Amino acid sequence: MKKILLKAVIFAFSLLATLYLNGSLSSMPSIVYAQDKAVINKEYGIIVAEFSDSKTISNDFCTNLENTYANSPQGVKSYFLQASLGKYSVNPSLLSAETIKLNKEQSYYEPKYYYSLANEYVLINPNGYDNRFFDEENLPCNPSKSGAKQHIDRLLREQELVKDIISCIKGERFSLDFDENGKVDGLHLVIVGNGKAAFWGDILWEHRGYLSVYNEKKLKQDYYCPDDYTLSALSFLPSYIDGAVVENYAILSADTFLSAPMLDSNENKIYSITTAVHEMMHDLGLADYYSYQTKGTAEEEPVGEFDIMGGTLLRPQMPLVYTCQKLDWMTEENVLPIEKSGTYTINPVTNDSKVKAYKLVLNDYNKTGEYFMIEARSNDGNFIDADLQGSGIIVYRINEKNGYIGANGEITNTCYGNMYGDDEVYVFRLGSTALSDVRSGSYALLNGSDNALYHYQTKTRVDNSTIGNSDKSADKSVIDQSTGYLTTSLCYGNGTNSGIVLSQIGKNADGSYSFRVDFDDGVRIDGAETDLRKHYNGKETLLTWAIPTRSGAVTITVVGAKNYVRYKNGEYVLSKKVTLSDLQADSDSDNKVLYSAKIKASYSQTVIPQTREFAAVFLTYDNAEGTQTVFCGVINPETPSFREYLFGTTKWLALIIGIIAFFALVVVAVIVYIVIKEKRKTVVDTDEDINNSLQEKFGKEYWLQNVDENVDENDENVGENAENVDENDTCDEDDICDDSVEDTPEN
Repeated sequence: MKKILLKAVIFAFSLLATLYLNGSLSSMPSIVYAQDKAVINKEYGIIVAEFSDSKTISNDFCTNLENTYANSPQGVKSYFLQASLGKYSVNPSLLSAETIKLNKEQSYYEPKYYYSLANEYVLINPNGYDNRFFDEENLPCNPSKSGAKQHIDRLLREQELVKDIISCIKGERFSLDFDENGKVDGLHLVIVGNGKAAFWGDILWEHRGYLSVYNEKKLKQDYYCPDDYTLSALSFLPSYIDGAVVENYAILSADTFLSAPMLDSNENKIYSITTAVHEMMHDLGLADYYSYQTKGTAEEEPVGEFDIMGGTLLRPQMPLVYTCQKLDWMTEENVLPIEKSGTYTINPVTNDSKVKAYKLVLNDYNKTGEYFMIEARSNDGNFIDADLQGSGIIVYRINEKNGYIGANGEITNTCYGNMYGDDEVYVFRLGSTALSDVRSGSYALLNGSDNALYHYQTKTRVDNSTIGNSDKSADKSVIDQSTGYLTTSLCYGNGTNSGIVLSQIGKNADGSYSFRVDFDDGVRIDGAETDLRKHYNGKETLLTWAIPTRSGAVTITVVGAKNYVRYKNGEYVLSKKVTLSDLQADSDSDNKVLYSAKIKASYSQTVIPQTREFAAVFLTYDNAEGTQTVFCGVINPETPSFREYLFGTTKWLALIIGIIAFFALVVVAVIVYIVIKEKRKTVVDTDEDINNSLQEKFGKEYWLQNVDENVDENDENVGENAENVDENDTCDEDDICDDSVEDTPEN
């Protein structure tokens, strides 16, 4: 045994030494080359609970619910495996074979007040929680008022409900922490009510929530807490299931499941899974694709049925390919770029084909920040997408920045989807006369089967084999004079027509779809234009570019910046010209390659993962003159040294020179002041010496008594001298006035 341990230790030591000598440990990069992520597994607990006054449900509800989540070919588990292309797996399990009984009535978890049309709160449920909103003066106000705070009573009641349910399964042994991070992966609480429907924002409204931790200052900052309201830390103690803490959960309604019974392909009874899947998608970080600010209007569904985050159907629909890319379920291999005008073919996303969508980024992406996606959808199956209103191609617009607009219109680090502000995703509909109207999904599916489709809203005919308008001055739907049909422009979010046109759309015999795309695909620019900035989420870095060609790929290289850049005029610039080979060959540990990837040139953007080092980003592309490598900028810039400020920054050098000149002037001014002061002091000292001498000769009193007489006498002498001058002036030119001196009075 000792020999085996000794050999193991020697082997481990040798391996570590080898790695160190090869630089694998001494200079490990913080970012490695991109690679496929492993399958992600999650454990989900399902609990069914009812109130003391809940209605009676069938005995087989829990069994059917477990089939719905875990066992059915059309269940939750199957959905995620298919939609993620096998990259995401959930393992749901019922935590109690029977319904959990709560000792409170449903009204205890319902709102106490109703906000009436008269803009006032009306008491409707004395047993409920205080659901009022309060303004900055702590007065009840309209719930939609900016800055209004909801009464904390709602939060406390919901936490009480969740913890009461969890406490009923204590002692049971369940493994809900697959990745062993100490947290429950997921928890769904299915509530059996008394038949009364919940309203938006209520505790019993189906939603995802979090168990808050005790932080009195933050709680009072986020919620309205009356002065006489005492917060107790006991209300915020954590809840555990088999040693794993519960952080998030979802509240679902048993009525939603019971309202949609069906038989799966095995003839087993199950319920609709769309709401459960929607809430699980929130656990993955996805936001809603419907607007919270325009509920009930024609603009409510910018995405609608084409993504499970936009709307729910009886049978679930696929997420958009764009959404799947967010989740890393699909990669660039599944999305082909459209590099030039021409004819293309695509299969529905539920097909086994590798290509799931096309991506079209126009030359002005650096300015607009928007691009377009094209994918095909089919309702021919019996599970995912089966309840779509038809089959065909859909076109949608992406503006990633809009997804990070918060409730107050500010740009945040959290993606809110289409919840606030302008749309992150918008699916175009035929006949749309505004940017976000026409709620019916049937007008978004383009298949050419009816090229004279009557549009109920605009009372005109539309051609579902064509969408778009090449006339960029047409910023909305217009009548095509040659056909009489209403044409729909593929616009940017601000209403400007992109000029993209999809035509000749039709379904092929093998179930695929063909279409022709035309757009302005001319040469972009002479050189390369790049923009490197922090991603909207505040984590990664976003790089966008415009280069002369749309074809081929670009290489993104991130290296240590030490020997490649220098500080000048407030920014880091390239200190020497480099090639891709130079970057890849540099073995200096300060300049090692941190990240490298090839991206399709026509994508015009990529997200660069985080780095810890001070790094430089380069983009390499091919043009008519050969391979070009351009410097894009730096990540995590260091604070420039004083030497860099002094010698690398003109404005700082000028400032330093100005400061030196200022101090020099001050020094000169001080010296001049001292010299003048000393000179004045010398004059004053001389006058004082004369005064002292006179006082010593004539006496102090004499000087004081005769000082005025002396002045008057001097004045008289001055007058007599003036007269003598006049007499002298009267002499003839030939005479010599010898007696002029004698006639002059003595002083």
